Amino acid sequence: MNKREMAEQIVAKMKNVKQIKISDYSVIYEPTAIQLAKVCVHFILNANPHSNPMNTNTHSTMEYWLGVQEELNKMQ
Repeated sequence: MNKREMAEQIVAKMKNVKQIKISDYSVIYEPTAIQLAKVCVHFILNANPHSNPMNTNTHSTMEYWLGVQEELNKMQ
């Protein structure tokens, strides 16, 4: 899945969030869903290693999630 598709998928999921106290689904409008998606990506980026000081072959998804963040910024 490319970065744009991931950004769109996160926003789509945020638009249909089930409320815990109510069994019905609430509609969340796109600007709010985008902001919620940005919060999720922010936490993902903060949990991701920013460097690899030992030069091991550990795969980092930092570049991918930075790209998703860029795509979310373009959506506003």
